[in-house]
Amino acid sequence: MKTKKLFSLLLLSIFYSCQESDNAIYTPLPEAKVLTDCELIFRFDTEYPLQVQEKDSLLFLTSRKSDKCITVINKNTKSVSQKFANRGMGPNDAIDPEFIVNNSLLSR
Repeated sequence: MKTKKLFSLLLLSIFYSCQESDNAIYTPLPEAKVLTDCELIFRFDTEYPLQVQEKDSLLFLTSRKSDKCITVINKNTKSVSQKFANRGMGPNDAIDPEFIVNNSLLSR
């Protein structure tokens, strides 16, 4: 009899603890921007950009598959302004950004 009461009390506490309400705050996503120049998009599709940052009229692409780590695109002219940071492990080469991210995650 004592075990039945203990068991029912345990079940009651488990079911009661699962009644937690959802108090999360969700922020709405910003409006999507439509990209109109398809040629520019397809040109960089093979480079697999990892990160895109915008500063004034410039876009900075951190690419995964290209020979250069960083590509700068002028939004006004819709052309590549500059590519720099050779990818590699030798002198004057930049270490792959994905390698740095993975290495920092593994070292935690």
